[in-house]
Amino acid sequence: MKIEDFENLEQYGAAVDQKNKCFVLPLENGSCIIGYFPLECVQLYVYDINGTDLPDLLEYGLRQFPEGNLLRTIACREGQIRMTRGNKKSILYRGEVSVEYTSYDNPIILSGNRFRGVETIMQPNELCMESLFFKNLMEKDYKINLQNLAVKNGPLNYFELSSKSKRNVDEIIRLALSHCNSTIMLLRMAELGHDYVNDFRATRSSLHYFVTPSQLQIAEDIHRALTDEFNKKWTAADFAEKYQLSETSVKKYFKIVYGYDFKEYKSKVRMEEARRLLCETDLTIGEISFRVGYATQAKFGEVFKHLTGFTPREYRQQAMVKNLRGQSGLPG
Repeated sequence: MKIEDFENLEQYGAAVDQKNKCFVLPLENGSCIIGYFPLECVQLYVYDINGTDLPDLLEYGLRQFPEGNLLRTIACREGQIRMTRGNKKSILYRGEVSVEYTSYDNPIILSGNRFRGVETIMQPNELCMESLFFKNLMEKDYKINLQNLAVKNGPLNYFELSSKSKRNVDEIIRLALSHCNSTIMLLRMAELGHDYVNDFRATRSSLHYFVTPSQLQIAEDIHRALTDEFNKKWTAADFAEKYQLSETSVKKYFKIVYGYDFKEYKSKVRMEEARRLLCETDLTIGEISFRVGYATQAKFGEVFKHLTGFTPREYRQQAMVKNLRGQSGLPG
């Protein structure tokens, strides 16, 4: 589809820029959605949503393509986004990317009121026919079997953004907010695609399934407790009693929605806070181990090294060296 096809967006208050092949849809509270259509088989959306409900772009005729399979990615940099397919839901959180290869008639509805991120939608087969550049990328650099991403009726492949991908997503958002042209944006998309492939291979990826609203609510409550009170000794039994469910059901819902085992996620959150404290504070390693919920420094050190490959002391020393190099302007 071409940007010329969306002149009707003006009735919703959007500014359509045919020269740069993009539109800007202003919303309440300074929020906006920016869309780019650099090629007929490519759409890119930048979401900057702050305190207002995200409209369903499908109702505006957007996020749609002619018949065929689509490669769709959604990256969340701030906030979160709720994804609905049929009567089931899933959530994308900060620092995560969802990716799927699906039919055009299997859409996801996005909703939320605090979300900053980037969505790309393309038809790979059409793209390779239209652009020799992307054909070479798909065959030589990307090297992803798209059929492996196609899981019927909905689970999404999730992975975590690397620091390089985060910078690229942030740059795409910045460029969109400054109204750059579609050619630059298309090149940025190509670079981001390369980053995504590397992230998908190098970082932890998992399938997140869509669940019923009540199951999602339970998983969200558990996630919130484990994240906000990570130093508390939560057990599955605590939540099983609260929701009058079996421990198996509690663990299952959490695993389906977040892709992590209950115990695994607790360790992940604790280690993230430990890394922050090691880098940003002068607390002793013993004090940090207590703050993140470990009874002994030895146990904390054992888990930390298992998950990061470094002892807490080694990690702090490396962070100090990187910081000094950054301050002096030396390469990292």
